[in-house]
Amino acid sequence: MKIKYSNDRFNELLRKDYTDNYIGQGNPDSKILIIGKECTSTDYFFLNNAKIWKEKTSETIDDWFESNWNPESYHPRKPFLGQIMLKDNFTKKHPKTLETSNHGTSNTWKAYQKFINYLLPENKQVAPRQQLNFYDYCFMTELSSNCMPISQKNDATKDSIKRRLGENGILQHSFYKKFPVIIFTIYHYFDWYKDIPIINSFDDEKLGIHYKYDGMIVPKESYNKLKEEDKNKWNASISHHNLHKGEFINVHTAIDNDGMKHILLHTSHLTNRFNSKSDDLFMEMADIIKPYLNQ
Repeated sequence: MKIKYSNDRFNELLRKDYTDNYIGQGNPDSKILIIGKECTSTDYFFLNNAKIWKEKTSETIDDWFESNWNPESYHPRKPFLGQIMLKDNFTKKHPKTLETSNHGTSNTWKAYQKFINYLLPENKQVAPRQQLNFYDYCFMTELSSNCMPISQKNDATKDSIKRRLGENGILQHSFYKKFPVIIFTIYHYFDWYKDIPIINSFDDEKLGIHYKYDGMIVPKESYNKLKEEDKNKWNASISHHNLHKGEFINVHTAIDNDGMKHILLHTSHLTNRFNSKSDDLFMEMADIIKPYLNQ
């Protein structure tokens, strides 16, 4: 195995093989883990994710566009390097080509970048039409390895989640558990697969991590627009789906055996459906997690 990272837990993960062995993308040495629902396609980048991590070095990573979209140039450490802070111009009626591409990215990755910007000093923030850098400050993986262009409730997804979160599943590896900040962006999967203990699966006896629910936060802008009686309902609720579905941050916290504080957030606003909303939530999330990044 050529590749070596300073994160020993990640190096250990790379030496193992799992049934659902999609590892993820981004910086394994970062402090933020973002867990999405699933990838949208079973193409080269997904199917070969673990193989690429194990075999490639990260000393030089090719620009995705300068390489003419050559799959061999892809590296999950800086995925699709060269994409900019702009929605891509792909449409079903007019598929983009290299010649016509605007070098843009997905709505979800635009949202990730907007969120990460609030955690960065001004000189590292990415402005519109500048090259993305959010993957230098977080690691991304998926709850399910059952790829779908549009999320839908089905047995294949449920089975995949169970395998990945199960006793011998890849997401049980301490590499994922040790992140001080974990953000779930899986929206209604908590409702669809509520018989799977998704949050509790990130407890870890050996590390001493036991998450407790610390309540729900509504972004100030959204909260202030509510009627007084609705505010009271929000404040009394421990569930995200009583009011204004999609405008929430559920908070869970823990302290491990080394005294490191951990926070696990569940929000919908980094998903494709809700990321056009106000930056109010991104600012709120950034304020919540900053203390956990400075330990």
